[in-house]
Amino acid sequence: MACVVVAGAGLAGLACAWRLQRAGHEVEVLERAPALAGRHERYGFVLDDEPPLPGEATADLERMLEPLRRASALRPLARRDTAVVSGGQLQPQTSPAELLGSRRFSPRSWLALASGVRRRRPGGRRADESLAEFTRREFGGEVLEAAVAPWCEGGVGCTPEQISRDFALALLRDQIRPGPWFSLVGGAAALREALAGEVPVRWGCELLALESQSDGVRMRVRSGAREHRIFGDAAVIALPAGAVPRVCPKLSPGEAGFFANRVELPGVTVFLMLDRPPRSLRTHRVLVPRSLNLTVGSVTSQHHRSGATPDGAGLLAVRLASRQVSTLSGEPDALVVDAVLASLARTPIGRLDVQATAVLRRTRAHPVFPVGHAMSLARFNGRLDPSPRLSFAGDYLVKPGVAGKIASGMRAATRIAQELSGVEAP
Repeated sequence: MACVVVAGAGLAGLACAWRLQRAGHEVEVLERAPALAGRHERYGFVLDDEPPLPGEATADLERMLEPLRRASALRPLARRDTAVVSGGQLQPQTSPAELLGSRRFSPRSWLALASGVRRRRPGGRRADESLAEFTRREFGGEVLEAAVAPWCEGGVGCTPEQISRDFALALLRDQIRPGPWFSLVGGAAALREALAGEVPVRWGCELLALESQSDGVRMRVRSGAREHRIFGDAAVIALPAGAVPRVCPKLSPGEAGFFANRVELPGVTVFLMLDRPPRSLRTHRVLVPRSLNLTVGSVTSQHHRSGATPDGAGLLAVRLASRQVSTLSGEPDALVVDAVLASLARTPIGRLDVQATAVLRRTRAHPVFPVGHAMSLARFNGRLDPSPRLSFAGDYLVKPGVAGKIASGMRAATRIAQELSGVEAP
């Protein structure tokens, strides 16, 4: 039995620790926060800004929920349709067929879009490029601004100029694939709470520096005002990507180069609690084009999630447009809410009779998957100079959201277990 230290008590770190513990290893999780943050709940509303999960992405989660006795916590989403604000209306944009049939484009753009959708590999075998470059070349600027940019900013949390074409198309294929989607009853915070109850967590303990060697890992940590050293047979770093070089100053060249190029963007979500669902909003999600220059990037109807609201109530999760986050992130909650409500009043959603509000701010909400990410990640995973007894976990290694965090934690646990047992990791 080996002693493995996991730095970071987010979903990725806890999932990793949970799996290692079930494999028979001694595990301890280090977390800088003094205690587990409570669930984001107010007045019976569950405030969870994590996206729903496509059915094919729930395998790791289902395996985890069953022994946690929380199998019933994964429920089908009541609806998953999407609309985009266009011409003063909410136009459906859930499938390619709806996009083509919306009549929102000029004949030239419509023909380019129809031709591109029919092609098996739009654009042929080209080197990776930004999603914006690809869309503008293949379909034109009109399609970019009216359809692609709203999906990217409202659904992924970044602009199409920031994201890789290859990664974006893979993510889009997952999202438009037929089949049910699922949500977690109680939200991601409830799952984190359940996992934290299963593994030992040292709260209020911050990892300052880590050095890994062939015989184990040495860590300098801080608990309160006291610094001390701890040792382990192996470690997993489940911190935001930007923090990894700081706590691991002796990464191998292949690892250091990978982390030097990782970017994570902040995000702000405003929750609007209502007595009843708004009649003007009949889809699960609404995307807002950046050409409208509004504060809002997307609006998601959370009352379609099982157990998210009191009976008959409405709950909207409004994500700020990415270009507005830096402007409003430091403003008081009341000002952010006022800006959101004013923007919604300028859309077909209209003015809302809101009973209560909440603002959730994240400094690292959205990992960015830039041009060349797939190649960079492949080089990182296949690097010939990995730091011994050390692995990494985070959605930046897979894809954004709960599924990416869980999958990343599981993979990190597998790699460490294989290294400790002398089996070469794939």
